[in-house]
Amino acid sequence: MLQIKTINKKSDEWLYEYNKNSYEYIGNKKEINELREWLINGSDKRALILSGPTGCGKTSLILLLCIENGIKYYFRDATNKRSKKDILLYHEEIKDFKNSVLIMDEMDIIINGEYMGLNDFKNKIKDNNNKKDSIRIIFIIMSIYLNKLIELKKICENVEMSYPNLSEMYKKSILIDKSCKKSAFNKIYNDCKGEPRTILNTIKYKINNTKDRDFEYNMYDSYDYLLNPNADLKSKLRVFSNECGTIPIILQENYIDWNISLETKKCIAKYLALADMFHKQAYNLNNENNVDIYCVISTLLSINVALFNNVNAFPKKKPRFGLIWTKQSAMFQKKKYLTNLLNQMNVPELDIYTAYNIRKEFEQIIESNDKEQLKKQMLKYNFKQSNLIELFNLFNFNESETNYKKLFKSMV
Repeated sequence: MLQIKTINKKSDEWLYEYNKNSYEYIGNKKEINELREWLINGSDKRALILSGPTGCGKTSLILLLCIENGIKYYFRDATNKRSKKDILLYHEEIKDFKNSVLIMDEMDIIINGEYMGLNDFKNKIKDNNNKKDSIRIIFIIMSIYLNKLIELKKICENVEMSYPNLSEMYKKSILIDKSCKKSAFNKIYNDCKGEPRTILNTIKYKINNTKDRDFEYNMYDSYDYLLNPNADLKSKLRVFSNECGTIPIILQENYIDWNISLETKKCIAKYLALADMFHKQAYNLNNENNVDIYCVISTLLSINVALFNNVNAFPKKKPRFGLIWTKQSAMFQKKKYLTNLLNQMNVPELDIYTAYNIRKEFEQIIESNDKEQLKKQMLKYNFKQSNLIELFNLFNFNESETNYKKLFKSMV
């Protein structure tokens, strides 16, 4: 039996982390009013596409609006089974529920062909539009993938959110930390590229942890300290808090080179997958307990199981860092690079294979140190220097990548 998602202050605690209600959201006033109007009064279109950049508050906003207006919601995201069969069966059970919505989050995964096809969604939406008492559907997707939903947009209401501006973000930030100086905030804002969720989490996290931070390690020192079997747990947790965003990435890039068995590496891969799930579902609360839990799942479990397999598990060399350093994941970064390149290049369709072949062309030119040919090739693909660097960043198989970049920069 399906269970209706109802108001639960404890389980929905993360929704109220920075906003007591939807009226406290910064920016997007017009878009919030449109969402509220559609939820309360409806329209002829019984499906809505909510888009926006990552971390702008799409999911939390729509859930808050549902709770505030007494609308029951059923929520499906990437943590749920979402094959065509699963989605259709789920919809069949709830399709006749009144004053309810089905929220399909993280549609960017579905549109990439991993689950139910868009034509199936299109048919369901058309059926819904003809049945005024049927459950309504909300699709949530990142803006960079919105062009994939052109056909669905024609039969859905569409609301696109954006990041608040710097001034709006600063006003919100000083509500969290009254001592936050404008200069310090500007650095956080720029480092986080204007993403509200990361900005607010960073500010709150600094408040909660500054008093406990008496370690001044850089990320490599922190990583080495966590590998030390003689360091105590409390100290490791505190060191991790200094570099909680980078340590798990360093570990992900380097555990494959540890002197451990293949079975142990498989075990570590499972821990890292669990850590990613935890980070997405709970880490945004950004309190001390969650940081400690994330440290254990993402890092300490892997280190301990490696040491159990081999006390000399860790190579005596500086760890790699940067090969899969991304905002969310390596795949996300590759998609971002491809999107940027596609927007810039004179290539009708760009996929990973085409990009690789184009890069091989540039490799040969760079190796021959032919500056004139390099200029012609860059003109051919409408390339800037940054585009070629992005092309090299798509593939990081060996140390020659750094050499290619150095040679390229010396040529231009």
